[in-house]
Amino acid sequence: MIRRIDDTPMPRRVARLPREKRGYPVPFVTMLDPYTNEPDFRVLDIRRQMQCINEKRCGICGQQLGKYIAFIGGTRSRDGHVFFDPGMHRDCAEYAAKVCPFISRENAAYRDLTEEDQAKYTQIIVNQEAERPNPDMFIVVTTEFKAQSTSQQGFVIIAGEYTEVIQVEQYRPHWG
Repeated sequence: MIRRIDDTPMPRRVARLPREKRGYPVPFVTMLDPYTNEPDFRVLDIRRQMQCINEKRCGICGQQLGKYIAFIGGTRSRDGHVFFDPGMHRDCAEYAAKVCPFISRENAAYRDLTEEDQAKYTQIIVNQEAERPNPDMFIVVTTEFKAQSTSQQGFVIIAGEYTEVIQVEQYRPHWG
């Protein structure tokens, strides 16, 4: 079960983001449907992702990152230092870990994109490597990263040595 969006304190920089109809903030790198202007949380806007990497901006709020950069991923991402989503401020990453349905639910999986979905977007990045389901999610913190080209996804992000590793489990609500 995920936390209610209104029950979770929102960092100021996240509070400045536009909201979708359920009240969720729309991360800076989220693709907007070109016909409805609704966010598609499964798809990254490659232009904004590149902007985040090149200008060292947060993938959640779009603001400038500082010395420490957080990434969220599963066990394979943590162990291999390979991520698809741009770096984030730690408080933005912690907020996402609390309220994002994909991150905060232990058995969540992205809905696959249909052919119709894929036809809408000219340049998309979809994380086909997302671990399904995702029982072990982590926030890792580093001071450096680089983008590396790949033949399938366009590029991935390689995180430097970690200064901290936080298991997302601690942010998931426990009912009982």
